[in-house]
Amino acid sequence: MVINSSIGSLHDDSDDLSSSQASSQTPSHRSWTVDKIASLQSDTDTTKARLDDLKKSVDTQISSLQTNLKADLTTQISALRSMVELKIDKVESKIDKADSKVESKIDKVESKIDTFQTEMRYSLSELRAELDKKMLGHSMELKQHEVRLIWRVFFAVSVVLIFIISYLLILYRL
Repeated sequence: MVINSSIGSLHDDSDDLSSSQASSQTPSHRSWTVDKIASLQSDTDTTKARLDDLKKSVDTQISSLQTNLKADLTTQISALRSMVELKIDKVESKIDKADSKVESKIDKVESKIDTFQTEMRYSLSELRAELDKKMLGHSMELKQHEVRLIWRVFFAVSVVLIFIISYLLILYRL
């Protein structure tokens, strides 16, 4: 049984060898087998390490994305609050300085400010809802990618184990 490393396939060459050749090459054949198993184990370990690194990288990127989104949202909300508070402060100082002749105009300005605040609150609510929806979508996407990655790793490890077990069974039959 020979493993073709460039293709990764198994080839049964037991029919190619005469019984005297097979018995004379058994120790080197076993050494080659042990070397090949060690190589496959090393490849498996390397793949596992790479997958662990990939998972850590994805986790770090997710955490970074969440942190950045929260920081951006906080900054935007803070800026909007500052703008609204600044505008409210300006209007209130004008109202305090106004005399009785402009009370009707002040009532109109207050009405506009209330409308503006209502619209801003509504806009902020919509922004929060949209960001929550996007975060949920990204979270679901990441979960799907994680599940696909787990299945790919499981399949790859299963294939390697099947080849190793098949190879060992064939060796023990010889």
